[in-house]
Amino acid sequence: MANGWIEDVLTTYNELADLLINNTHRWICCSNSKMHDHVIARVLRNIMQKFLGYLVAKLKEMGATIIYASTSKIIICTNKYEKSAAKNYTEFILKTLISYPLF
Repeated sequence: MANGWIEDVLTTYNELADLLINNTHRWICCSNSKMHDHVIARVLRNIMQKFLGYLVAKLKEMGATIIYASTSKIIICTNKYEKSAAKNYTEFILKTLISYPLF
C-alpha cells in the first residue's frame, strides 16, 4: 500500500498520496491514533535515526558543517558570505542528495 503511494507521488505527483505518506509516521506513533502500534513505532524511530545518521554522514562527505540535526530538521553552516552563494551551495547539496537512490 505505502509503496503504491510512493509510486503515485513519483510518477503522477499525486497530492493525496503525498499527504498519506507524510502523515503515516504521526498515525503510527501517536498513542491516540487507531493505527498506533508501540512496536512498529519503535522500529520506525530506529530506522529514522539510522537514516538520519546516514544523511548526516553524506552531508559531511560533501563538506557541509552540521549545526543541528534531528529527524525533523537539519541546520547546516554554508560558510558563504553572500546569499546567492549560500543558495547555490544548498541547491548543489539537494541535487546531489536526490541523485542517490536512497533519497
